[in-house]
Amino acid sequence: MEKLRCLTMSRNVLLEKIKQAEAVASAEVEKAEKEHVSTTNRIPLDQEAVLKEKREKAEKASQSEIDKAMKDIEKQKADILSKGKKANSKMNSDAKGKVGKAAGKFVDKFLESLS
Repeated sequence: MEKLRCLTMSRNVLLEKIKQAEAVASAEVEKAEKEHVSTTNRIPLDQEAVLKEKREKAEKASQSEIDKAMKDIEKQKADILSKGKKANSKMNSDAKGKVGKAAGKFVDKFLESLS
């Protein structure tokens, strides 16, 4: 009987330890599930942050390229205007010289026609 009582107590102690271990394991599983849910919920936020960062880098690079292109365009515009002004000035001076000659020929022809 003493042996039976000792086995029963040992069995009860073992059952109690098993219950405690199950409770601890259950708590750990619940904690792990909560961490999993938290991590899963955080992933879209992390993705949004990465997308935002990449978008900002792309916009910055794009703006840099646009600025460079605008500077090149302004330089080309200035070169074209400068060449145009030089050509216009040359044509103007050539025309003034021709006007003088043409006026002289006109006067000569006019005087010839009078005589």
